[in-house]
Amino acid sequence: MKKIILFVFLSFQFNISAQNMIYLSGGSKIAGKITDITSEKIAYKNLANPNSPIYEKPISNVKVAFNESGDYLVFSDNPSEGDKANFIKGTNTAHSVDVVVDREGKVSPVSITDENETDIAANENGGPVKLPKSDLAFLIRKSGSHQLFSDPEAISPLLSAEKSKVAEIRSNAKTATKKESSEKEVAPKAETPVAESTPTSDNTAKDSSVSAPTKAVSAPTKGKKAKTAVKPKASEAEAANQKDQSIATNQSEATSTNKLPHDENEVVMPDLAAFGAKALEKTQEFTRYIQTITSVNTDKEAANKSVDMACGLFLDENARVEVSNAIKGTKNKYKIRDYLNRLLIKSGQYDKVQVEYANISYASKFKKGADGNYYGSVTFVQKFQGFIDGNLVYGDQTKRSVTVILKHYEKAVEGQNVSGWDVFLDDVGVVETKKL
Repeated sequence: MKKIILFVFLSFQFNISAQNMIYLSGGSKIAGKITDITSEKIAYKNLANPNSPIYEKPISNVKVAFNESGDYLVFSDNPSEGDKANFIKGTNTAHSVDVVVDREGKVSPVSITDENETDIAANENGGPVKLPKSDLAFLIRKSGSHQLFSDPEAISPLLSAEKSKVAEIRSNAKTATKKESSEKEVAPKAETPVAESTPTSDNTAKDSSVSAPTKAVSAPTKGKKAKTAVKPKASEAEAANQKDQSIATNQSEATSTNKLPHDENEVVMPDLAAFGAKALEKTQEFTRYIQTITSVNTDKEAANKSVDMACGLFLDENARVEVSNAIKGTKNKYKIRDYLNRLLIKSGQYDKVQVEYANISYASKFKKGADGNYYGSVTFVQKFQGFIDGNLVYGDQTKRSVTVILKHYEKAVEGQNVSGWDVFLDDVGVVETKKL
């Protein structure tokens, strides 16, 4: 029985964490439930930390936030006090449709039936449809969970522009309450009244979101309020001691509210979907610099600047690029700056150089490494051709693989510590080379 209750409790925590999300500047996100919003800051509980106190973040650091109902706030819109209150309160209403919004701003009520890494299968107006994720901006599911398909900052105009339309569709598609829906889903698995056995019912979660203080609390009350026993009056010495302890506790709690994202008590995650897109963009940027470097029409100053800019895309200049020769069948590795300078010299050997790139795509998505960074890879095809007097002297087509690293950073900006995540390129390898 205890195992069943624990399983349902953990499942509840996971679902709430997956739906209550705060997206920050710098590409980070927090599984956090907002408890208060002022003109200057938000207060929230970090749901990834079971013993989380109430944290605070400046409004300027917050881009968008979703609650468990699927409602959201875009903070650059300066939401009204009513919108803020409704967002914090949330609702118990489930919905009968999923809502998808594409990159053109089209809002569609659908019923999702299946999903893979690239596409979503759904029913729309009674017929099946296939929705490529590359065409979508975001979706909100019946359950209230959401999914963003790009950087929140990039799609914030769509989140703002289509907010009322999304809300109208979802409002017209309300079904049973979430509590009733949840009971129907878990009833076959557990015959015990789980809500009475655990202090994490929907009503309790809702109450705590409204009444939670904006400063850190060491032991928030859960469930029904317990009766307080009448204690005998303490002596003056005991009362003074209790007062001193209370002051010290309040000072300690106040200090803990404004934690930085990298604090060990707070769990801040990178937005992997958004940074996946950024990894592709940086790879494309790298290829454009190479095209500038190898062009015979590029002056030396512009070429050297492109070398510097290309090196800046990498984790450091110790990153190595593998080079293959289709004629000799040999492979060598060079540090990134040496590789780019060799390309600059090589292009001077020809009257015309053409470097083309195609099929820039994922080979593997980000996975967390032992060092806390995330690692993935991107592949692309590089076609190199060198001409003299209009004749092709050398040409090869190389499929390359680039290691991409999503790394946490901290830096000082105007006297304040700022932390976030960014994508860097690392070693570039050769998958295969063909002579043209």
